[in-house]
Amino acid sequence: MLFMEVLGLLSFVECVRLAELCRTVHAALCDFIEVVRSSTCSALPALSDQRTVQHIVILLPPTSLATSEYLSEEGRLGDALRERLTRTVKTVTITQPMEVKPPAPWSRHLLALPRPLESTSFEHVKSIRTNTADGFVFLHRQCFEFPALESHSGSLMPHDALLDIDKEFDRDEAIGGPEDACDRCEDYFDLSLLDAVVSGMVTRCPTLTHVDVWPIHARMDRTIEAIGGLLQVEHLGHLLLFDTLDGPRNRSVLKALRSISGLAPLPAGKKRILRLWCSLSTTPSQPAVFLPLRDDDGDSLTPDTLQLVLDVEERGWCVAFDGGRSELCCAHVLHHHLPFFDDFAHFDDFEPPRPTAELQQRIVSCVQRHAAASQVVQVKYLSDGTPISDAFRPLRFDSARVLVAGHGALTMRAADDKRFRAIPNWLGEDGALAGVCQLRLDRVGVTGGPSPSYHCRPLVGRATAFARRPNNLSRLLQRLTLGRAPQTSFSSVKMQYVTGEMVAECLSYLPANTRIDHLEIKGCMETDELSKSDSGCPNPAAERVLTFAPAHLTRHYPPVKTISIDLRHQPFDDDDEEWFGVDDLEEVSPAVLSRVYRLLHECRPVEGTVKGVLMKAAWFDQPWDEEWLKTQIVLMYRHPNHGRFYHCEATQLEVLHQPKISVFHYDYPLWGEEAREDLRQHPSDHMVKFDLVVRRSSGRSSELTQPPITDFML
Repeated sequence: MLFMEVLGLLSFVECVRLAELCRTVHAALCDFIEVVRSSTCSALPALSDQRTVQHIVILLPPTSLATSEYLSEEGRLGDALRERLTRTVKTVTITQPMEVKPPAPWSRHLLALPRPLESTSFEHVKSIRTNTADGFVFLHRQCFEFPALESHSGSLMPHDALLDIDKEFDRDEAIGGPEDACDRCEDYFDLSLLDAVVSGMVTRCPTLTHVDVWPIHARMDRTIEAIGGLLQVEHLGHLLLFDTLDGPRNRSVLKALRSISGLAPLPAGKKRILRLWCSLSTTPSQPAVFLPLRDDDGDSLTPDTLQLVLDVEERGWCVAFDGGRSELCCAHVLHHHLPFFDDFAHFDDFEPPRPTAELQQRIVSCVQRHAAASQVVQVKYLSDGTPISDAFRPLRFDSARVLVAGHGALTMRAADDKRFRAIPNWLGEDGALAGVCQLRLDRVGVTGGPSPSYHCRPLVGRATAFARRPNNLSRLLQRLTLGRAPQTSFSSVKMQYVTGEMVAECLSYLPANTRIDHLEIKGCMETDELSKSDSGCPNPAAERVLTFAPAHLTRHYPPVKTISIDLRHQPFDDDDEEWFGVDDLEEVSPAVLSRVYRLLHECRPVEGTVKGVLMKAAWFDQPWDEEWLKTQIVLMYRHPNHGRFYHCEATQLEVLHQPKISVFHYDYPLWGEEAREDLRQHPSDHMVKFDLVVRRSSGRSSELTQPPITDFML
């Protein structure tokens, strides 16, 4: 029995490893741990009075089964488990085979209905752990109750599932919002179904002292409300507060935490632990200006994340950050949660609250602790913005993997003066961002214009002066390699809404020893206004796509393994290739295309693609000859320094009627005899659409040195 007690102190994985050491340990573990699965329910050993099993592992059927088959196997598993949960069992672990693609939530709605059985109570079970949402649903459907349960834990999705760099922006404000977090959670489980079953279990287990389920989303309203009744809880996690300004959701969380603290205060010197994955916003006004929560009525409060954390810490909670996103809003000095006045005459009379020195120190400490645990760092700046306070210095991001930086204007009308003065000049010093491996730049260099729509035009911008160097953005990007190996590699660099003259400039900001595995450039601002001068005539400067610095300004560009340039109008949330049509393309001239080609030459990729090139058929000689047309496209790419080392190919080649009206579908390709004759007679009425694929020729060393680019096709 003493040996059994020792095994009870070890984790399941440690017990399995011990079983490999000797037969004695293996035999003891077979008596200590029992695995129950639907396919072996009939082969389980008979129950006996000598049975010493304390830990049961339940293996659920895979979710790839049809719903009816899944429910049948789950029912057999539940019936067997009723017999196996004897008085000696203290711990239950529920697991499930991993699936390549999770099931659609709508196909699993039947799981919310419990089986027509009487509730069965197991007072001796003290701990339950599950690594699948179906584990919670299984206990709910089998009508199991655990009135003496003390620990309830589980990890329902990978911790890095919220670090998808493609979804760090939504269509409204260039910041990943709560809808993105919900969508990513729904990739692993049905959020509403999980809320129903977890809230029911928490309500029926008032003795819980340890709740550690990842994630408990702030939108699981019933679960949050049920947690407010756990008066014995000492450890609570992992709460997911994705939106820093989601006041109503934060209010329900704050109300539950205040309820626990108020009804069951802990002895002096003892604190409850709260584990958070959250977004935290830092503004230039902090810590000198801050509005703490003073109202004890949680129903009337709409706190942001920082207010919530500081408030619960005052009430005996020890907040531990287990990840999240740090937002550095280098915009205006006024704090976002200060009162808003419809009558601006009252604004001058408003005196911003000045927190005490102690509260200011708590604000700084909270921001620094959160920054050290954050996996995503987002730097938003405005041309007339203000850097965050030096009081937060040093601000380290030791866990950061993703850096998102860009102009923080919600519309393109706010111009970027490209001085980047609002970015703190000390940000990233001393290797504070050494762990970043994904970089995204957004709206850098915007020069004013109409608001962005769901369709984005190609990389077009006005001819403006290049940003002075060094500047605060270049310093930030240069510091990404501090504290890292001599050869630094970024797995992904993505640019969206970056103007033509800033694409190459931002690449040159990266240190010379940098390598990029994948570079993606897509989307930019609308060109309907920018392509015209003040008189309404076409503006030649608008064709300055991917403008490079003059020859006397030395620039070094990092080598890239793969590069993707998308010249199509890019929908924010629709990546379906078949969605794009004629009206989703912008006409490109040879001069514009030559600069796109130059970027490929400068970056020396192993493979590169350019999508959505649309040119006038009149630019080509004999455009009705498909093979000769492809040859001309390839010849346009040739360069004396690179041509013999790369293979270029035009793909998805189509000749289209020049659109007379706005359409959202492909026109028919014109390779028939009648179409060729029409193309001969009227080439100006047709457009050539193609994609370009460039691959490094076999036998060429991957260690390319950058040759001088001279006398390029300009």
